[in-house]
Amino acid sequence: MAGFDLGDSAPVSVRNTLFFRCFPVIRLSRIIALLLIVFVFGVFVTHHYLSKVTVVGNNPDARQDRFLKLEVVEESGLLKASDLRLRIEELMRIKVSVGTELRDLEKERQRYISEIGNYNQKVEELKVDVVKYQQELERFKLSVEQAKYTQKEALKMSTPELQDRKSVV
Repeated sequence: MAGFDLGDSAPVSVRNTLFFRCFPVIRLSRIIALLLIVFVFGVFVTHHYLSKVTVVGNNPDARQDRFLKLEVVEESGLLKASDLRLRIEELMRIKVSVGTELRDLEKERQRYISEIGNYNQKVEELKVDVVKYQQELERFKLSVEQAKYTQKEALKMSTPELQDRKSVV
């Protein structure tokens, strides 16, 4: 390998040829694809290990601790009667709160439907008013035109027509 001394004085083409001699078939697209696969795999491995981490601290949340405990017990298939009772009570509280929330949402939905109906009724009333006012406006325009025509006729009738004097000579 003494013949391949790549110092700073070696031309760029020589350095490139050594690289291509060692890796003749690797293309840039393959390198990018390989790096992408390694990155995606690393993300999945990191996610796996981070999801297995449990909360460690001086004062862990009791509800979360109980939940983790129930999950572990469920996996083993052994549940005590007291744990089952606690879990059933918690599920009943959840059921009641969900039912209450659903009733509230249904009341709110009904109120919105009622408001929409009222607004639709007002829109229809306003449409009727618009038609009525447009008809009234047309009548006023017609009466103004008739008044102008009558005034013109009255003016014509009241003004005498004066003719030029004819000379008698």
